[in-house]
Amino acid sequence: MNNQPSLNINENGWLIILGVSNKQINISVSDDVQIFDKNNNPVIEKGDKLYIIEKDNEICVGSVWSSGSGKFYALFDDEYIIESKNNGLSVQIEYMDDGYYEDVITYENIGNFKMNVSDYLEKDVLCIDVITEEIVSSTKLSKHQIDELNSQTFRKQ
Repeated sequence: MNNQPSLNINENGWLIILGVSNKQINISVSDDVQIFDKNNNPVIEKGDKLYIIEKDNEICVGSVWSSGSGKFYALFDDEYIIESKNNGLSVQIEYMDDGYYEDVITYENIGNFKMNVSDYLEKDVLCIDVITEEIVSSTKLSKHQIDELNSQTFRKQ
């Protein structure tokens, strides 16, 4: 009897393993931010991996890359808190499943904020200016724009 998981690669080049979630939350930022999990544990960078420390256990929660325009965080599906005291930041939150965009929310030129990023099921972001305590407005891609974005991603040849 074969106990190996069923492996497939979808048209976006993502490895699909039966019974394993490929849901993730991508966060692109133009400057440094602090990220916490839903229990307020800080997300720690170690090389290109992201961890939280919970009850003396180091738990991997994703990966991080630096680019010329900031940082890109790929986080496993969960709830996160993002904070920054820097001004003039751009932040983009992407909810993805199996390499496909499901929702994209963008904030431009923000600072001194606390952002609550819900899990994949909720796909909701709430950003508060910590000085004025007002909700910060965002831009959300339409279904048509998301379909267009998905049509431009890598396809097997």
